[in-house]
Amino acid sequence: MEPNPISYHEIDAWTRLMNVYILPDEIDMLIMMDSEYLSALAVEREAMREDAKS
Repeated sequence: MEPNPISYHEIDAWTRLMNVYILPDEIDMLIMMDSEYLSALAVEREAMREDAKS
């Protein structure tokens, strides 16, 4: 099962639950960090698949 990108809805739910305010720039940074993480994870998984084929 692959992880999914974090959604704005999930960020909104978390901020309401924790009763915190996140600046729009911070939300953008979270989205970018999540995207980079998912990209790195995809590269790592592809490398593992290639190693398994060898």
